[in-house]
Amino acid sequence: KALQAEWKTIGPVMRGREKAIWERFRAACDRFFTRRQADLVERKQTWAANLAKKEALCVQVEALAESIDWDATAGAIKQLQAEWKGIGPVKKTRSDAIWQRFRTPCDHFFTRYARRHDIAREERVAAREAICAELEALAAPTEVPQELPAAVQALRARWQQEIAARGVDRDRALALDRRFTAAFAAVLA
Repeated sequence: KALQAEWKTIGPVMRGREKAIWERFRAACDRFFTRRQADLVERKQTWAANLAKKEALCVQVEALAESIDWDATAGAIKQLQAEWKGIGPVKKTRSDAIWQRFRTPCDHFFTRYARRHDIAREERVAAREAICAELEALAAPTEVPQELPAAVQALRARWQQEIAARGVDRDRALALDRRFTAAFAAVLA
């Protein structure tokens, strides 16, 4: 385009040669722009194919983001990240959006992965608190239901399973033990 603009600024050439020189210049420009157009069409097809591959990877990693199968999922996501790097570029206007779509669930999983022990501990505490709440609810009614002994036995069995699972810090475990014992005593009373 710069050469075409410069062409217009150059003065006239020898009489009789104008047409030949113009056609030679124009043919070279046309060859370039034809090849450029073909290359652009080919790049657009490649970008579209790469975008489709990256979108498929996004779907896969989004499905894994909430997994608690920690080691297997970490390996799978790392494999997807390696595949991502092997895929070529996409159109610049779509590049950042597709990257963020892929990166967000990866970051989400690995943030959770770093906290996996805390998450497991929180789940154990929540399970024990739920058992205590159920037992406290059984102590509250004014008339005793017939299925009370079976319900209390089931709660004690769940409590023993939770204790066996461990994973709760000592102070919190002692507080929950006291709460369970108090609720159990209230049910017996």
